[in-house]
Amino acid sequence: MITISPLLHKVFSSHLHSFLTLKEIRLQLIDSVNRELSTEEINKIIYRQINRLIRHGIICKEQIKNSKNMGYKTTEKFASVEFRFKPFAFESSMNEPPQASEIHEAPQADIQQKLKHQLTQYEIDFQSSIAESEEYKNLLSIVPELRKTLEKHYKVAREHSNKLLGKITAVKKLIEEQAAI
Repeated sequence: MITISPLLHKVFSSHLHSFLTLKEIRLQLIDSVNRELSTEEINKIIYRQINRLIRHGIICKEQIKNSKNMGYKTTEKFASVEFRFKPFAFESSMNEPPQASEIHEAPQADIQQKLKHQLTQYEIDFQSSIAESEEYKNLLSIVPELRKTLEKHYKVAREHSNKLLGKITAVKKLIEEQAAI
């Protein structure tokens, strides 16, 4: 299962097997969110997801004919991959905060939804952190001469995993308590 922004998925789905430049992707995303974003900020976010999709063979990167620009297009694998949708940070904060007069007690379902969303975020980060620490262990067998450096990185990744596990436990407890109400 590959995590992707719903907006980025929509952009690639609407341009199956045709090349898009980074600028075209960025403009479509900005049009979708109706919000001011810096080019640098959005490019970083897009590049991270595009590079992950390239590594998994879901999209490919090629230089566009008669141009200096690189193009990105979906591969056959795009249609068969199961995606998990996770909005970009700027998608989550698109709405203005409610005015004081509009704030009411959140309904139970809304609280559950927020907690479950937070839990999902932590679980994704936790899986990533575990994979990172496992990779450091793997690299140790490949390049034992980097033992000190790899052990240091491994320790940091494990500590991060433990913190995330604590957060997951806390959110799960809240979900269970809220379900009992």
